[in-house]
Amino acid sequence: RGKRSVAVDLDSDQGKAVVHRLVAAADVFMCNLLIHRQERFGLDPDSVLALNPRIVHATLTGYGTTGPDAWR
Repeated sequence: RGKRSVAVDLDSDQGKAVVHRLVAAADVFMCNLLIHRQERFGLDPDSVLALNPRIVHATLTGYGTTGPDAWR
């Protein structure tokens, strides 16, 4: 209840701007991208915290962030 979601094109400048505006007003940011992809889009923990110092940043990937299947 009370949850919202949105799909944006992070390859576009408009899409990045939308996500950055949402991050600035959010309490929690959940991301399913590996760190190198997060950095590409300015969504890594340091960048997100610069936009919103109060935010909780969580990374959840299907195969984890380490180990033999992490890059799948």
